[in-house]
Amino acid sequence: MKACWHERGKKAEEIGVSIDFVLQDCTKLNLPVRRSLAFMTGNSFQHFLANEAQDALFHSVRKHLMDGGVFIFDTRNPVLKELSAVDEYEETYLDKIGNEVIESHRDVYNHLTQILDCRTNRRIYRDGTLIAEEQDGISLRYSFPQEMERLIAANGFEIVQVYGDWDENELHAESVSMVYVCRVKTV
Repeated sequence: MKACWHERGKKAEEIGVSIDFVLQDCTKLNLPVRRSLAFMTGNSFQHFLANEAQDALFHSVRKHLMDGGVFIFDTRNPVLKELSAVDEYEETYLDKIGNEVIESHRDVYNHLTQILDCRTNRRIYRDGTLIAEEQDGISLRYSFPQEMERLIAANGFEIVQVYGDWDENELHAESVSMVYVCRVKTV
């Protein structure tokens, strides 16, 4: 499917680049291509909450890479001092049309599942009267470095390099991110 998507798609079209945007479940990719590089950014890896989902992602990506192809992705580093306490806070602000919005945030990490559950409750007031309440949230899985090593190897990849951020700084205990550069193992 050929399409422009927001400003990036328009910009690509202006410089003569054709981009195919395809919407698929990345654990079940079915594309008619094999490439030498695949990447996933924005800590998207954390959305694969179960071992089976993580394995399915790697299998799907591997299926679309050439022998020796590279897969680069990031995920947040599980910094225990940040995950060990319940994080609760509230913030108040005015929305685009002048309503007062009070957001209550609560993040709780489950050490057994390695999942951080993030919930937000939003109360919207107009002239001091509550006019709406909204709730949303997200669950994110934290994977530890040794776990990632096993997972990557078990799915037919070898680690070329691990960084603590996208600036290629060394991974250490307090790094915010873990950036993995992996290559498909060749037989």
